[in-house]
Amino acid sequence: MTEKRKKLIQQWFEKAENDLKAAKTILDNSPGLTDMTAFHCQQAVEKYFKCYLIKLDINFGKSHNLVYLLDLIGEDEDISGEIYKIAAKLNDYAVEVRYPREIGEIPTKEEAKEAYQLALKAKDYVADKIDID
Repeated sequence: MTEKRKKLIQQWFEKAENDLKAAKTILDNSPGLTDMTAFHCQQAVEKYFKCYLIKLDINFGKSHNLVYLLDLIGEDEDISGEIYKIAAKLNDYAVEVRYPREIGEIPTKEEAKEAYQLALKAKDYVADKIDID
């Protein structure tokens, strides 16, 4: 792998880490902002998956769909069902939570906590696959 690609992967990973840190900060300090916690968790996982795609030299375009990104990875690698479940669970938080919704349709506090835990699992999965420090 070229140094340029390694650097690009590192940059994407750092951006993902920032989203994960933002999610944790919101979760700890403003737990009522569940939509923002969930959004940042989805964003982190999206960027982690894109790191993996860059490592595999697969073009991913401008998609926020986590399942689609995993399908692209799955063309070269085996993907566990657990990772697909994480992607499916977090997928709705890419767009839907950014806009006004009916009362009761935003993530609950428990769902926001779950989103954070799922994002951590996705991070660990990708970090192992891309062998990042």
